[in-house]
Amino acid sequence: MKSSSLRVIAMFCLCGLIVACHKNDDNNGCTATANTQTAPAGGNIIYTAKALGNNSKINSVTYYGASGSVTVNNPTSPWQLLIPVQKGGTISISVSGVADTVLAGYTYLDSNGANPIAEAAQCR
Repeated sequence: MKSSSLRVIAMFCLCGLIVACHKNDDNNGCTATANTQTAPAGGNIIYTAKALGNNSKINSVTYYGASGSVTVNNPTSPWQLLIPVQKGGTISISVSGVADTVLAGYTYLDSNGANPIAEAAQCR
């Protein structure tokens, strides 16, 4: 009886050890943040976010809009937004996701559609 109990306990310990040591090969969570800029003139910003890989997803996108920082939770990838910006406005985006690669970026164009400023960042 004592021998059977010890075997059962040993099996539970061994199973627990196997589960605890199992490496998770799923996608990694990370945050990509593009360099912040100041709009040199009034114009438009195109913000973009993307999660690449199997079973990838964007958890959140935080960007700077006319009223300040805005967070969008669980947007569909790829995500894109076009918004106006005033001279001196902050241009900033950060994307958090679970993916092989998370991409965050923006393109600024002045009101004539010229003088682009583009920034991008990624994490793995």
